[in-house]
Amino acid sequence: MWGKRGRSHLTREILPFWGFAFAGLVLSTAAVNIAANLTDVKIVANLANITAFGLLWVVKFFVLDSMVFGPGHHDGDDSGDDVDDVDDADAGASGVGGARPTTAPG
Repeated sequence: MWGKRGRSHLTREILPFWGFAFAGLVLSTAAVNIAANLTDVKIVANLANITAFGLLWVVKFFVLDSMVFGPGHHDGDDSGDDVDDVDDADAGASGVGGARPTTAPG
């Protein structure tokens, strides 16, 4: 799907993924605890949870992108050989591969 082949790397893929998953649990729990101690309004705790996971998601995106798909991942081949192209004639009017448009007898 992303052009990745071969075995997974424990230190470059698996451990960072689970580390961020655990960090999300700790960060969101701490944020909700702080929000709950500051106010009794439940939406504030929900917003703290969403904000904590949102911030962690952004950090995780950049860190994992550089670790998993960093230098050396892309070989510069943008030919798209692994993408199945749908021919316009095969797509038909509905856009579904293999479907043929029907015409009314005239």
